[in-house]
Amino acid sequence: MLGGFAPLLGERRGDTGATVTAMHDSEIDHGRAGSRFGRGLSPGALVSRASLACAAVAALLVVSGCASSKAPEAEDAALRFYQAFEGSDGATACDLLAPKTRDDVASSSGTDCAKAILEEQLPAVESPSGTTVFGDQAQVKLGAETVFLAEFPDGWKVVAAGCTPNGDLPYDCEVQA
Repeated sequence: MLGGFAPLLGERRGDTGATVTAMHDSEIDHGRAGSRFGRGLSPGALVSRASLACAAVAALLVVSGCASSKAPEAEDAALRFYQAFEGSDGATACDLLAPKTRDDVASSSGTDCAKAILEEQLPAVESPSGTTVFGDQAQVKLGAETVFLAEFPDGWKVVAAGCTPNGDLPYDCEVQA
């Protein structure tokens, strides 16, 4: 019947278990493409990928749930910083700065942080209009101004304040480390 062509024609099993019909062993895809289940996947592999996708979505929901629960705390720290600044309470404003930022504010003016922070040109801010939390980092938008914070063992601290977008460049910040 097929004579000498029998070894070249026939059904073979690829690595995924999908049946592949090929003219020659070099044409067998071994599960990389072209099976009847799309992209060379067996039904079992499709179920495994679907399970992984569901697990990834569930993990993102958990992480975003944690992040969104941290947003009010980050907003509160940003607002307390600006309230202290506007109320001329330099000691409280400095307590709400991240350690490196606090040190840089003091060293750049040659005086202690409580005095130096009150010399900064920070604008008046509005109520929070958007907060994004990325693990232990947060961005709080207060009208046209943006505050960047980091979470420390004793709470959220301001890393940079008085920040405005600068096109495609990084934010331009009045107070930063």
